[in-house]
Amino acid sequence: MSKSRFTAILSCLTRTKSTMVSITSSMVRLNRLYTDFCKETTLHGLKHTVAGDLHFLERMLWFVLTVFAFAGAVYCGVSQLARYNSEPVVVSIERDYRGWSTDFPAVTACLLERVDEDKAKEVIYRIWNVTEESDSERYQYYYEFVDLIAEISFRNNLQNFWKYQNDDTVKDIDLLQLALDVHPNFQPKIKTSQKMEVQWRQIITEEGLCTTFNSEYAQYQIVDDNLWRSQPLTKCHYHSEACFVRIDSVENGARVTYIYFNLPVSYSDVVRTNFPPKN
Repeated sequence: MSKSRFTAILSCLTRTKSTMVSITSSMVRLNRLYTDFCKETTLHGLKHTVAGDLHFLERMLWFVLTVFAFAGAVYCGVSQLARYNSEPVVVSIERDYRGWSTDFPAVTACLLERVDEDKAKEVIYRIWNVTEESDSERYQYYYEFVDLIAEISFRNNLQNFWKYQNDDTVKDIDLLQLALDVHPNFQPKIKTSQKMEVQWRQIITEEGLCTTFNSEYAQYQIVDDNLWRSQPLTKCHYHSEACFVRIDSVENGARVTYIYFNLPVSYSDVVRTNFPPKN
């Protein structure tokens, strides 16, 4: 073997040994850092992985359990993030784990377009004896009034009634009945996980005329007290993995723009979902 070749092999072995020493030294420092961290941390389980009074297999078992627990926590976090990004609204209800069933939230649906043009024509002619052909300007004036009544909202359009404040022709009119007379004949179609027949109730809210189901509070909002019939509330079983209500927001040309969720026996903590109009 030539001297140069021997020198090259010796140099390679020296570099390899130096690398191994460096790696070993780094591993020792890393192990010391991990040990110190596990002894000081309040995270459950980690201190058992470095306990000197435990057998090696016991420490390995604790290490495996800790890794699985950490992986489970990461999985839950990622799942919740994916759920947050994929669902427009997630309704969560705190419940007593001792109870076997939980009341499903009340659902209230409001239409985007709450004036049926054919009905509006009949109402305008019946009340004011005006048609679009006979007097288009007056017809448009009253049509805007009807539209304001049908779309009335505490937050949106009350300020638009100023131009009718001195008009005697719009006084002494049952405004609720007017809104009912021009409202489209529409009830959203739904499908529930319990396959129950749902009865929508027409109610008056701060957003105008809407329909609701699974709400005991609706008896105070219903447009006609004689129409109120109490129904058993939809419930979700504690072990049910699929408890849902699917609402078709577009049906027969009528479009739902708002879906509200609140507790069946109250009208607080309302969550609103906006459905964009579809052509």
